[in-house]
Amino acid sequence: MMRLTRTSRTSEEISFRVEGALSGGSARILESELLPLLENGMSIRLDCSQVTYIDREGALVLRRLRRRLQIVRCRPLVLEMLDGIQQ
Repeated sequence: MMRLTRTSRTSEEISFRVEGALSGGSARILESELLPLLENGMSIRLDCSQVTYIDREGALVLRRLRRRLQIVRCRPLVLEMLDGIQQ
């Protein structure tokens, strides 16, 4: 189970924390929640320090999002998956 929490907001930037497992359907939900904000010109910071599990699909979603937002505070497992996954 994944939870996405808005932790702060200004007129130009929104910060979120993602918690729990990022896999399959939860990864697609994360992407569907963040893409409209990005398309409307918002700058997004995504704190991944509480991601406890990530699978290939979760890593692919984060990798796509990483091109458009700032991912911060990743655990080594998440960084390894982001850097090692092939599209």
